[in-house]
Amino acid sequence: ESLTYDGTFQMGTGTDNHINTGVMRQWNNAPQVPNYRGVCGQVRGSAGEVWPPMGRNLGDNIRPLNLFLPDLCSAITLRHEREFTVHGLDGELWVGDARNFDNGHTIPETECQCTSPIDQCPFYRPGVLDVSECKFGAPLVVSYPHFYLAHPSYRTAVTGMEPDRAKHEFRFALHPFSGIPMAANGRIQYNMHLRDNGMALFRDVPDVIIPAFWIEQRMVLTKDIADDLKLIEDLRWGFIYTAFALCGVAALLLGLSLYAAFFVWKD
Repeated sequence: ESLTYDGTFQMGTGTDNHINTGVMRQWNNAPQVPNYRGVCGQVRGSAGEVWPPMGRNLGDNIRPLNLFLPDLCSAITLRHEREFTVHGLDGELWVGDARNFDNGHTIPETECQCTSPIDQCPFYRPGVLDVSECKFGAPLVVSYPHFYLAHPSYRTAVTGMEPDRAKHEFRFALHPFSGIPMAANGRIQYNMHLRDNGMALFRDVPDVIIPAFWIEQRMVLTKDIADDLKLIEDLRWGFIYTAFALCGVAALLLGLSLYAAFFVWKD
């Protein structure tokens, strides 16, 4: 467990099974958050620092990653994009897509992210996620920076929005064999939802989502750690080759023993 500003995390240690290493079990002593319905409110995935080892050969159908973000009170899903290399160390890259900030408008299974009454869902056009209940009732919605992958209406309602995949995509790279993160660009934008809610201060205010700020959490594996991981991989293959060689020698000795025994018995 860890007690920080982000709350209490309970996660697997991998002592029962290595696939449970770093897997979130509870957040703030609960397996489900009250902000979202059904699977959208489940505490799942990793908090980002520790991941279960996936092995070396992942094949063609590499599964998505679930990353739990306490600032959103939920997990986002990252889809596999391509191979990734840093300091000569090979890994895999996952990215965030449109489903993370939909509420059933274009992706039906994301309707459980809608915080409005069910008969009013989907409430928002795709591209933003209501986190007001996660932020003590503040009228906050989150998106990718500059409304990247969001409905065009969000960008045309304000000036200065220039979404750029290279600058605004959410990225996470992992060394699958060890489960160690290699690089990350966690990019999230916080927006204020302004509208006439009956208060004098907001009378006649147009219904608009205004960007407040966006943040990026970055990390990249150091060369020293990358070299250590490459050494571990080399040692692993060395053990495998040695094991095959020993098996070959054992098979040869067994064959010679059987051959000798046959001719000795024949004589």
